[in-house]
Amino acid sequence: MKFNLSKARKMLEMGNLMLQSYRSLLDKINMWPMPDNDTGKNLCETAGSIVERVNALADTADYNAFADAVSFGAIVGSRGNSGTIFAAWITGVCDYLRDRELTQQVLGDALQHGHNEACTKIGEPKQGSMLTVMADIAVGAMSATKVTTTDAGLFDVILDIAQSSVDNTENLLSVLKKAGVVDSGAAGLMLFLEGMRKSQLGDNSTESSYARFADFAPHIDVEKHQHSTKTKFRYCVQVIFKTAKPLHFERERAFLGKIGDSEVVINFRDVYKIHVHTNHPQRVINHFGGFGEVQSSVDDMFLQSANAKNPPRFICHDATAIITDATADISATDLEKYGIDVVGMSMRVGKTRFLHLPDWSNMSEDEFYGLLAEYGASSFATEAVSEYEWLERATPYLEKGTDVVFVTMSDALSSTFLHALNATGVLRQKFPNRQIACVNSRTTSAGLTFVATKLRT
Repeated sequence: MKFNLSKARKMLEMGNLMLQSYRSLLDKINMWPMPDNDTGKNLCETAGSIVERVNALADTADYNAFADAVSFGAIVGSRGNSGTIFAAWITGVCDYLRDRELTQQVLGDALQHGHNEACTKIGEPKQGSMLTVMADIAVGAMSATKVTTTDAGLFDVILDIAQSSVDNTENLLSVLKKAGVVDSGAAGLMLFLEGMRKSQLGDNSTESSYARFADFAPHIDVEKHQHSTKTKFRYCVQVIFKTAKPLHFERERAFLGKIGDSEVVINFRDVYKIHVHTNHPQRVINHFGGFGEVQSSVDDMFLQSANAKNPPRFICHDATAIITDATADISATDLEKYGIDVVGMSMRVGKTRFLHLPDWSNMSEDEFYGLLAEYGASSFATEAVSEYEWLERATPYLEKGTDVVFVTMSDALSSTFLHALNATGVLRQKFPNRQIACVNSRTTSAGLTFVATKLRT
């Protein structure tokens, strides 16, 4: 089978279109490893980066140039746990096909190589994720070469196996079984493969043949799953850098495993991408900064999970947004009355972590005091509101042309004020035409509420 760049481009583009069409649903059924409502977004950004790099190739580009573009696009564009695993898989598949004639047997071997590469780049491969689909289609493809003689027949077998494998993820992860959904990353991989097959058939429709999609959306209960005791880590951290010194993959994954989970280390030549869920984002960034200049991103999964249930609203009565922290003793009614927004505060009772808001929307008072009675007051702990949280809350206001004032609890009680002050400096550089201020209230609770409401009035 001779390489055809035009056909390869169309297959990737159609795979990406299928992901784009089902992005919202993939976000909604995102329950593992954290219900943070972003699997669809992450896979779309990853696939979109691949398509962008491949489309930039000259029409005369050979397979090796194509594989380079796919791999580089996947590494630099991968987002989140699912996107990074997908990047490791597709890079492995493309690398195996270099300098090989594309036969059915070779394709099966390439799929197996892609699965192996993805597993070796991950700290703890998990059954019930997209890795399960990667394994099943590899085994199925190699078996199918013994009974089918056409390339079209082989691709149909791969797609059938992918859909059956996606169905089975519900049986392999208890959180999926409880929610009545399948793994969103696995479903995303299946959609990508389906898009590639549609391209071969000349089918430009973006409706999936996977019948179960229509059954998922109506009954998804995010709140039911967002307080999982297995969710120990708050931040999704990604770091990308270039270094001439090769990384020791096992040693770097071991470092990440000590301070987090979902650790992935992937590379294309001298460009490396790190992914981890952790409570220490700056430690990760500083560590890999020792290898070279880094670009990093930090996503608050607790906040994403909370927003999946209660999307953030713009609470602003005039040209200035007042944003305070969750230690303010203020009712939802008064938040609306005075036009005050709130950044949640991470709290822990026993093994349960949650993002606290004044209206108790993420965990009820009864649930909270029940956990406190079960685990004892000594198990209760809070975390200061981070710089990232202040940035994430204020940015949408500033983008709409609204000025921002942060009002925090006393700096004598927490580093929350310092984090808000750091965020203020970052935002002033990013939005030089907006007024951005940070106020240390020197108090908390009812006193903080008094300061925030007085600022408004």
